[in-house]
Amino acid sequence: MQVQDRIVLPAEHAGPWLDRWRGDYLPGARARGMTPQGVYRAHTGTGTGTVALTVIWTLPGPYAFYEMRAAAAADPDVAAFWTYTDALAVERDRRASQLLEELA
Repeated sequence: MQVQDRIVLPAEHAGPWLDRWRGDYLPGARARGMTPQGVYRAHTGTGTGTVALTVIWTLPGPYAFYEMRAAAAADPDVAAFWTYTDALAVERDRRASQLLEELA
């Protein structure tokens, strides 16, 4: 199972947000069973000085996804991190998908 978090931020906030993500969010996410696969940065092309950060995670399957969500909902540190993010972000989206077919 793959989870993609996409956060669009003003460019000047991207570095500080990543620092806080690494320090405040990542350790707990790992404890909740999320394995980070990569962090991507892309210009949004809107000319507004924003960048999109996309974090790719994996989980063992859909049951692990729902267990992770329940654990996150019970953790006030998770809520505090996303409240901080929402104060900065232009937009934020999370998508979860399950691999249907692996191509070699």
